[in-house]
Amino acid sequence: MPSLSNRPPPGASLTREQRAQFLEEGVVRLPGLIPRRSVDAMAERLWADLAARYGALRDRRETWPDRAFQFRELRRAGAFAPLLSEGLAAVLDGFFGGRGWAPPPHPGLPLVTFPNTAEWSLPHQSWHLDIAPGVVLEPWPDHVRVFAFLAPAEPGGGGTLYVAGSHRASLLMMAQAPSRSWIRSAAVLGALKARSPWMAGLCAPGEPAERLRRFMAGGGALGEVRLRVGEMTGAPGDVILMHPGVVHAGAPNARATPRLMLAETIDAKA
Repeated sequence: MPSLSNRPPPGASLTREQRAQFLEEGVVRLPGLIPRRSVDAMAERLWADLAARYGALRDRRETWPDRAFQFRELRRAGAFAPLLSEGLAAVLDGFFGGRGWAPPPHPGLPLVTFPNTAEWSLPHQSWHLDIAPGVVLEPWPDHVRVFAFLAPAEPGGGGTLYVAGSHRASLLMMAQAPSRSWIRSAAVLGALKARSPWMAGLCAPGEPAERLRRFMAGGGALGEVRLRVGEMTGAPGDVILMHPGVVHAGAPNARATPRLMLAETIDAKA
């Protein structure tokens, strides 16, 4: 391992623009990090499992169920190990600034959302942060959330929703926390809602068209931090890195095709 003085700065594998976007918004998309042949192989394994256990066939929409799925055995079999491609590994090497990172034993949690609504609307429930209790985050964190596309994801197609900039607001709330034990997803989100009427409105019911205008087309703020709802979209092989302090939620799928993604958390070694 390189000495502290010789370590590259965190984020060295990203361009200046990508690094700035990650620091500002907490989310950055990196195109084509996973080779298409690896993506297709992982998607085939996923569809074969869906067919065997649930009767869901790729080319027969009438067989597609509207439910959540578990893929524990498929993960343990290494079906999604190609997620950690040479391209993504190189990005992670630079992301952690020479500290190294620990490959998870069974990488890749499938996120599958079949079409489940005729008209897309912005949800008000299930907003949360991916933080461990008591962990105080840094602007450049020592772990990162990774999302990879196994199929095209267009707007309204079930891609994870996120509040761009919310990690910066979350860091402010953590800095003011009465104790480390206070730092939990629900407590941080509650503090954000108490300080920002915009965030409180996002987590409350409302007229669908107005919610789209206010939270996605427009934006809000907490102090000097600008906030806006974004949607994870991309092409097969694209990867999104997300700061663990970003507020995010699942989304409905109003498209004609399923959302097929993988998610993982990657931790620095030291």
